[in-house]
Amino acid sequence: TLAIIGLLIISGPISAVLVNVGTDKTTYTASDNSVVFTVDVDVEADERIPVKNLTLTISGPTNKNCVFNTTGDKLTTCQNLDITVVNTMGYNSGNPMFGYGYGYGSDQIYNTTNQTFGSGDGFGYASGYDYTQLAGELRYQVTWNITADSPSDGNYAANLQAFAEANGNWRVYMDQSPTTFTINTDTFSFSGYTYDVSKNPLNNTNVTVGVYTIGQQGLSLVNSYSVLSNGTGFFNITNLPSVNSYMFKPVVIKYNVSNPVAADYVGQSLPDFPYREFGSLGSVNFYLKEAATVNVTTFNETGDLVPFMYMIKDTKLGYPIKEKFDGHVQQVTAHLPADRNYSIQLFPQMSMPVNYLLNNVSDYGNMPQIDVEFNLTEGFIWVSGYANYNNGDTFDDLRIVPYLLESDEMVFEQHPMPYNMSAWRWPQKSDSYDPSIGFYNMTLIGSAMGADIMLFATARNGSSYYGAFESLTLNAESSDRELNFTLHPLVGSEANITLDGPMGDRVNVTTLKKSFKLQNSTGSTPNSAHVEFQVDYSSLDSAAFTFMADVQSTSNGIFSLPILNTSVDEVNIYSPNFAPLKTSLTQSNLQSSPTIINMTAFNPGGIDEVMSDLKIGMYTSNTTCDVPSPPSGCSLIPQDKNLDEFHPLTVVMGGGDISFRMRKNSNNITVHYVKVDMLASGPPDVAFDSSANSSESGNSVEEAWRFGSQGPEIYDYVLLGMPYNESNYDERGSFNIRIELLYDDNWNAIWNISQNTTAQIPSSYSDYLNEPYRGYVDSSVSAVSCSKTVSTSTCYVNTDDNMIWMKIPHFSGVGPTVNGVKVYTAPETPSGDGAGGAGAGSTSTPYALKLWLAIYPETPVNWEIGKDNIALTDIYLAVKNQLKTVRLTVESLSDLPFSVEKIQKGLYQYLNVTAENVAVDDLDSVKIKFKIEKSWFEENNLDPDTVLLNRYSGSVWTGLETSMTGEDDTYYYYEASTPGFSYFAITANESGEAPVCGNGICEEGEDYNSCSSDCHKPAETPVCGNKVCETGEDCSSCLSDCSCAEGYVCVDGICKSSSIKKKSPKKSIVILLLIISTIGVIVWLINSLKEEHKVRGKKFKELESKETPKKKSGKKKKSDK
Repeated sequence: TLAIIGLLIISGPISAVLVNVGTDKTTYTASDNSVVFTVDVDVEADERIPVKNLTLTISGPTNKNCVFNTTGDKLTTCQNLDITVVNTMGYNSGNPMFGYGYGYGSDQIYNTTNQTFGSGDGFGYASGYDYTQLAGELRYQVTWNITADSPSDGNYAANLQAFAEANGNWRVYMDQSPTTFTINTDTFSFSGYTYDVSKNPLNNTNVTVGVYTIGQQGLSLVNSYSVLSNGTGFFNITNLPSVNSYMFKPVVIKYNVSNPVAADYVGQSLPDFPYREFGSLGSVNFYLKEAATVNVTTFNETGDLVPFMYMIKDTKLGYPIKEKFDGHVQQVTAHLPADRNYSIQLFPQMSMPVNYLLNNVSDYGNMPQIDVEFNLTEGFIWVSGYANYNNGDTFDDLRIVPYLLESDEMVFEQHPMPYNMSAWRWPQKSDSYDPSIGFYNMTLIGSAMGADIMLFATARNGSSYYGAFESLTLNAESSDRELNFTLHPLVGSEANITLDGPMGDRVNVTTLKKSFKLQNSTGSTPNSAHVEFQVDYSSLDSAAFTFMADVQSTSNGIFSLPILNTSVDEVNIYSPNFAPLKTSLTQSNLQSSPTIINMTAFNPGGIDEVMSDLKIGMYTSNTTCDVPSPPSGCSLIPQDKNLDEFHPLTVVMGGGDISFRMRKNSNNITVHYVKVDMLASGPPDVAFDSSANSSESGNSVEEAWRFGSQGPEIYDYVLLGMPYNESNYDERGSFNIRIELLYDDNWNAIWNISQNTTAQIPSSYSDYLNEPYRGYVDSSVSAVSCSKTVSTSTCYVNTDDNMIWMKIPHFSGVGPTVNGVKVYTAPETPSGDGAGGAGAGSTSTPYALKLWLAIYPETPVNWEIGKDNIALTDIYLAVKNQLKTVRLTVESLSDLPFSVEKIQKGLYQYLNVTAENVAVDDLDSVKIKFKIEKSWFEENNLDPDTVLLNRYSGSVWTGLETSMTGEDDTYYYYEASTPGFSYFAITANESGEAPVCGNGICEEGEDYNSCSSDCHKPAETPVCGNKVCETGEDCSSCLSDCSCAEGYVCVDGICKSSSIKKKSPKKSIVILLLIISTIGVIVWLINSLKEEHKVRGKKFKELESKETPKKKSGKKKKSDK
């Protein structure tokens, strides 16, 4: 005894009396009737403690105190507290007796240190147990009836004290860590209606809301609440707990009357929603679809049922819609919408995980009942072969990492299969590797239903790493397989892939992994994200598949993947903090570390301008509503509510087919996404020009637009609505559309209809080559013609609303051009009441316009003007530098400004050619082609061989080098090169006529020295006020020298006919992220659920335990859309 006391003095006492109190839950709601406490006094072996009574103290908004003895008898009132003895132990003599425990005693008041009794009788056993066993405990269950007590809501703590007394000494032993819990009796209701897809009420439909908490093992059911809808389809679930930490999942099923296990209709598969979203919902209309009842069972090689855990995923949604990982079952029944495809993944006890793709459910008939039996018969299979790089290089290290290959060829990178499964054979074996010759031999497990596996081979030679991917399917009775790898360089930096070992250990495989970082323009990173990398290594003798990865909140937006040093075909990213993104990565993008992937935040507006006139709508998706002007009844957003007053999640949750529309109020530019799968991604984004780029040629007018979307394609097709200016188009004429340009994410043209063939269209646009879209992109067939009567046509023109609508299958970036007949401006007719003379008449000046969004040095452009009353037929333009928004204007003039010297004889036509956004230094080559009627030469006795195109520059006309290029029955055709643009005059001389000095034209053979009256010497520096319009001057910079003639106005330094309508300059591109912040939560939910893929980290644990615009006047006005 003295030795023991001495030891305790030296080492310090160890608590041998432990007092503890716990609760059955952490949160109690209105549906809970009681709080159940478990109280313990645990005495270790060789200890005795003379407990006399125990005190349970409840502290919080409502306080309670209860004292009871060791037999459970109450010593104080203990109102609404019931005590039940669970376990007791003997009260024995002990000599000596020690009772070390946390508390205070009669000799050390309130000194909360370890206290001990010296000797005497008390509760305890001599030996044979410790405090992990019930035998050495005084245990009681105390039930607090909170229904009767009605305690106030709030946070509570419960503390237990055990009072011991013997030989005049007493001790109070205390719970060192009082338990805490919450009482929250606030409730809310969840109501709505149940319909079929045609909005017929479905009565007796079961609506159940499951309430869950999130723990280390995932979701745990707290309670479920159910009601049946009435004859109108109405339901109302009351008393749902208003607890911030709870998750809520609604399930809506109409069961079959004769077979209550089967379902006739079912609501869409929904994720779990946090209280802050679910609790704020309004009335929800659930649109139920025909159901498929799927019954899943398993059996092994002996025919016995095998317990399993499971996960059922909608292959398009990507998140689990039904799962169980907190225990094994032998059968599961799932009621699923029959219009989707599903992946059923089982994780059987002591067996290989198996996967089954349930698609084409409609093939099973209406409202089918489908039995899926998993044959879990397995077999060990040797898989061996060689990994080769560069015709036989040897390696310092070689490893093969296996992954489970899921449906749609998807691999979850963060959860590989176990390492060295050969150790599960009996007798035990081991995987083997010989890096010197690139050989491997490993065990994989085949399944009777086929195990789909992706193998990643990684090899190191010095500091260089190589890799390859190959997939295979193994059956239980498959023979041993040979599989060789052709290796290619990996990209990234050294990192480990961690695998579970066969006996529960962990194994690291070192390789190269490429790191990526998600961030916005300011460097902010997402809290979480789900990433899908689609790679196609088939040209490298490797596999094509999709890597999946989750980005965690602690990773600062960074994730890494083992990929080859080549381009990534497609990347889809879903994050609660940013808009969904679809992009691709080139090989050069992979060379930085990390590679930055820029995301865009949920913030409606523009990059180059602020947009405050956006209208966002959600519509029923059907043939009636997916039209340019949907009826008012199609809107799913109440007309008396703004978006900031209405929760869009209410519409999305309902499960009906939804279309998503965005409209710019100022000019009605509209993008209408048809049948958007909002749960798969959240709303798609959109980008477009805020106005069209217009050009005119001959009797036609064109307007070019740009539209784009960087989001995933989670819709059926798109309607694009573009306003047109009725003053430019003759609506009696035809309209047609081409898509002349395709763009990448940065609005760089990647395909041009005038330069590329249809064979060069990017593969992601291949469906544009199918009808009815081929006319958009194939110049060998007619352009897509627009109907004025059928609103569902591929292209439709609404002349009442001045809108052109086109249908496209999808888009990343498209440049449609609308072509129509130009409005003809007729001469004005005399006006008056007939009593007086006619008023003066005038005619408009013939002109043509052309605009290029961009001109590149390597790609000259040619404008075919094609206007009969303008002699110019073509302008060929080659530039030295890349130019943007280049506009050319050609006018046929009947006269010139008085400041410009007139041509005295032989004049065919005056012209004015002006250019915007192009300088002389930018020009590399300009050629002008023109034509002259043969009859003009005959009528004026002029020689066709003497034709000159004359350019006015430096106050003098200069004849350009001109050549005849051909003729037909009506015209002679000519071509001339010019150093720039200005006024031009087409002239001719009589046959054999020599240059005439003094005719105002500096002709061939004349110069400043021989004829200074015609050929003026240009001033080195223009002088404003000398009455000479010199080079470098224009009507804006020097009106006194370069004034405009009557009927002309100065526009941007150019004298233009006042009858020409001034065109507005092109506006800059506006990128609109069509996401409203309230809808952003949908994406958050989706990604939160996609993170549930992490449960796959548990799926091999069982294996490890094996022993082995504006309305027009005069037209009928339609109601506003």
